[in-house]
Amino acid sequence: MKKNEDIRTMKDYNLDTKIFCKINFNMSEFKIYTKLGDKGETSLIGGKRVPKYHQRIEAYGTLDELNSFIGLLRDQNIDESLKKVLIKIQDRIFTVESLLATDHESEIERDLPKIHEDDIKFWKIK
Repeated sequence: MKKNEDIRTMKDYNLDTKIFCKINFNMSEFKIYTKLGDKGETSLIGGKRVPKYHQRIEAYGTLDELNSFIGLLRDQNIDESLKKVLIKIQDRIFTVESLLATDHESEIERDLPKIHEDDIKFWKIK
């Protein structure tokens, strides 16, 4: 093992999966080895395999890009009340991403946050 590398498995984090992570703390390299091979599929939370081009994967990838852009906006010299609204929007987007990434047909019970009608209404900025 190189000087600045740390090899850990998800079992080190009390997660029951076969994912193997190799992390270089110099940040010049970050690789995740699932040992499942890349057959053009990915797993939803709950284990269901779907194609990487699946609508859900595409949707939460797009939302993740939106969230990154909102983060860039928050980093600008803008009014604090607008920053608070952007933080709320980002929080709701993270919630939607987690819901999209979850296999709701899985038998595993998950306590995920919910989205309510008030969460998607337009906020007036004061």
